[in-house]
Amino acid sequence: MDCARCRGPMVRERMLDLLDDSGRFVFDAWRCLNCGEVWDPVIRANRAAPPRADAASPRNRPRLRVG
Repeated sequence: MDCARCRGPMVRERMLDLLDDSGRFVFDAWRCLNCGEVWDPVIRANRAAPPRADAASPRNRPRLRVG
């Protein structure tokens, strides 16, 4: 498998999510040896889904006030 970002070689790796609410969560993913890109089923599903209308609108972003 080749990386979608840099076309480098990908290796299968066991990952550990320490921030999961249910405790330790172990999952298998692909990681690029060149750039470090991580690819798993959740990332694939999120990238395939169309962006939400409220997330894409600049009106919904918080404004930075100076002064």
